[in-house]
Amino acid sequence: MILYKHNKKALMKNIIKTIGRRLGVKILKIDTPMRSLDMGLEKLSRIITPSHVIDVGVDYGSPELYATFPPTKHKYILIEADPANAERLKKIEQSLGHGARSANVFCGPEEGSVTLYTYDNHAYSTAYKSDYLSDHKPVQVPVKTLDSIVQPEIDSGASFLLKIDVEGAEMDVLRGATETLKKCVAVVTELSVSRKYEGGAELGDVVSYLRDQGFSVYDLCSGFDRDDKLYQLDAIFVRTDADFR
Repeated sequence: MILYKHNKKALMKNIIKTIGRRLGVKILKIDTPMRSLDMGLEKLSRIITPSHVIDVGVDYGSPELYATFPPTKHKYILIEADPANAERLKKIEQSLGHGARSANVFCGPEEGSVTLYTYDNHAYSTAYKSDYLSDHKPVQVPVKTLDSIVQPEIDSGASFLLKIDVEGAEMDVLRGATETLKKCVAVVTELSVSRKYEGGAELGDVVSYLRDQGFSVYDLCSGFDRDDKLYQLDAIFVRTDADFR
């Protein structure tokens, strides 16, 4: 996962990292084979200035994202598919303020509805069955394209930082975001190196698609190992023709 998705454990991690930031201390996982995501975001914040930040897959929130790209300077659009997280989504929207808005929908390539497989840990809710979790409970949820959700901002000339954390549904989001991507200065997304979900996107799928949309890998962060091999990581993409590449 890109950011904290483990209920009480996530809250404790958030508290520890907040204290660390105030003390000027960076706290890293000992099994992380690369820089932390907050380090990558901090580096990114020095070279891009999007007017809006789109957070697709909010769950418990994205504290490093909100801290590095503060809502006082960047307007937030929050999107979360799981209806069980609807109340929390609204609370995060209210906490960010400054014109933040939210949508409790699944982002897909076309509008309609989709079966969302939800789990006891709602952080793993996705449109794809997990290869290692069996406690899924299917629910029908509405689908909107990201383009349709952010059309007002596109029309007003906004520029975007797009963050995606959707458990294997990355390509669903991106295929419904062709116009949004034209306005993006960067994309931050979780990527699966090893298969996690039946039919879910893997690293090569996303890298290839974004390359065709004019983006290249800029940084790799927060890798996670499983069975002594790299399992997933967070990737930061910027425009291929950016001057700072």
